Order: sequence, then C-alpha cells, then structure tokens
Amino acid sequence: MKNRLFIGFDLSEPLKKRISNLIKSLKNKWPDLKYVKKENLHLTLIFLGQISDQDLWQTIETIQAVSRDFYPLSIESRGVELFPTLKKPKIISLSIKEKSKLNELKRKINDQLAFLNIARRENRIFRPHITLARIKKNNNKPDLKNTFLNFEERFNKIDIFESRLTKQGLVYNIIQSIKL
Repeated sequence: MKNRLFIGFDLSEPLKKRISNLIKSLKNKWPDLKYVKKENLHLTLIFLGQISDQDLWQTIETIQAVSRDFYPLSIESRGVELFPTLKKPKIISLSIKEKSKLNELKRKINDQLAFLNIARRENRIFRPHITLARIKKNNNKPDLKNTFLNFEERFNKIDIFESRLTKQGLVYNIIQSIKL
C-alpha cells in the first residue's frame, strides 16, 4: 500500500498555540484565506509523495543513520512573509532564519533517498518555513507590515507524517518519529 508522506518537524504545543493566535489575528484581516489548523502546524523538510511500505522502512533507516550528527537542532523565526514570491504569493508563512545544520540535514537525507530512488533530488534552494495560510487565486495580496512572531524552537526528533484528505480537510498524522 502506498502512503502520501513527508518528512518534517512537529512543533511544540506552546509554539502551536502562539502561531494559532497569530493566525486568528490574520483571519480578522483576511477571512477568505485558507488557514492551517493548529494541529497541522509543522515544518516540512522533504516531501516524499506516495511511497510503498518497503520504501518507508528504507526512509526510516536512512533518517536514523543521517540524523545522529544533528542534535540539538534549533530554528528561529525570521518573520511573516508571502511565499514563494511577493508578486505571485501562494501562501503566508513564518520564515525561518537560515540555519546551516537544518540545510545540511535536509541535503544529506535527500541525497540518500534520491540514491535509493525514494525521493527526487532537490536542487532548488531550501527556504524553511511554516505555512500559516493558503492564498486563493483571486485574493488580494495581504499587507503583512507589522505582522510578526519571534520564536526559537529546539527539536530532538524528526517526524514522518502521513497526509490524508478527509471531508474535514487535510489531516497530518505522525507515523514515525526518529530521535536526533
């Protein structure tokens, strides 16, 4: 059976609550955007797509082997922004300050999974972010001046998430956590 999966980091409950409060203030200004539910807030490292159970086990083994050298791993917010560009935004996100350890972890896992033909090799620049809302085609671009949330978050595990589309919308479930 194939599962739709991605690799990332679940956020702590206190941080999810703070981000949820920010989302509430954004909803007051721009109610017609598609906002991320509190329980779905996360930081994506690598999108895998649909992979088999056998590939899932190889992915877990790869993450275990690669991630040993990356504890502790922390992130800091850089600000709220339109992503991927100001001209054609698709989402509102919390951008993450450039962290070489985070980029190196992503690159090493991606390289190994590409070698195993589980994931495509990504050559584009990694811009870590936490999605807050999706912008529909006909929306006006939100003005995010004076919108910010400063935080630092430390991770001690990396997660493999399953993404399922239900009647209530997208649901993300952690199917495996691997200690850093």
